[in-house]
Amino acid sequence: MNAVKKVLIVGGGIGGLCAAIALRRQDIEVDLVELKTQWTVYGVGIIQQSNVVREMAKLGVLDAYLDAAYAFEDVTINTTAGEQLARISGQRLAGSEYPANVGISRLALHQVLSETVAALGVSVRLGLSVESLEQVGEGVDVLFTDTRRGRYDLVVGADGLYSTMRGLLFGEQQLQRFMARRYERCKLISDSSVLAGDKEMAHDNSSFDRIGLVRRTLEVTAEPI
Repeated sequence: MNAVKKVLIVGGGIGGLCAAIALRRQDIEVDLVELKTQWTVYGVGIIQQSNVVREMAKLGVLDAYLDAAYAFEDVTINTTAGEQLARISGQRLAGSEYPANVGISRLALHQVLSETVAALGVSVRLGLSVESLEQVGEGVDVLFTDTRRGRYDLVVGADGLYSTMRGLLFGEQQLQRFMARRYERCKLISDSSVLAGDKEMAHDNSSFDRIGLVRRTLEVTAEPI
């Protein structure tokens, strides 16, 4: 295979944006297309462990990422009465000056990544996807849904659960199907005594009161049987 000089990324979520940043850091030309006509991000906060913090450092976005996040070191498991059952220590894989874990909203993470993509000169086109693609020699010929065409050394499919790319490459039998199981997430008002005195350290070593930060709510995940 010849050296990769031009890449198409299909999908502008977290995976697609991270891939675009990594490729641009290698001076590779990147086009990114996203089916949505504007950046819209669904979902609530996510917890990301030290391996993600380390990768954000490699992508060169760590400071902006941490500014948008809530940093913490350890994870505790408590009873509803506040009794601590276990404490799981974090590891600072990104370096001693950075936290082991963070909590961040999907919207904030997407904003950090999309702003970095723009600053690096990635060509982003919204409201667009791939109609068809064909391997020709050492490259891929792509027909977009707006009838324009392009040729790339590599095409990356990062278009999520309802992936157009998966269907084009592997057929309809590889598309998602319901497996009779789902996960639900909700927020419950907590008793302030459960979290009373629970302090966590931010990456700049300042102290935060978790109760005030999350507005005295707890997130739980329930799996219907």
